[in-house]
Amino acid sequence: METMNLTDLRELRARYLWLSLEELVTPREGDRVMLDLWWAMDDRGLFPIYIFGGAFSPQANRNRIITERFGPTSVPNFARVRLVSVSYLPHDCHRILR
Repeated sequence: METMNLTDLRELRARYLWLSLEELVTPREGDRVMLDLWWAMDDRGLFPIYIFGGAFSPQANRNRIITERFGPTSVPNFARVRLVSVSYLPHDCHRILR
């Protein structure tokens, strides 16, 4: 796999909302609930949600093999996958990028 320079990696990371496990499993009013997903994780133990325009795409799937295959090519500094039984996603992910 081709290595990215630091500038490219920073720009790619900026397109994601990164949630800790605590943030991902803590319910908040208005959140979307997702059940039994295998999430991609980065080397910091954070769960990525890709943001594009006014939409978002959790980097997760019900099928572990699919997440294991797309993780290394779509998640910056991909480390592993983890099953999360109940995930709570902010309704307005695209507005709370950090």
